[in-house]
Amino acid sequence: MSIETNILNELKKKGTYVFCIKDMLKFGDYKSVAKAIERLTIKDEVKRLAQGIYYFPLVNKLFGIEYPVFQGGMAWIADGKL
Repeated sequence: MSIETNILNELKKKGTYVFCIKDMLKFGDYKSVAKAIERLTIKDEVKRLAQGIYYFPLVNKLFGIEYPVFQGGMAWIADGKL
């Protein structure tokens, strides 16, 4: 499977999910993963929140797009998630 497909499958398992490139490095090197996420963003499969921060939206039939709830705030950054 391609890196793009592996990332998309991982995101579908997790549901609405905020992530950065580092979270997906198990699928390839940094440059390849970044390119795959860029392609997913262009296809509108993944949304970009800010530079290097993305989220995978789920679509609820009743309410539309489910946006991520960002819990942890600065602790997420302090823990090295970025």
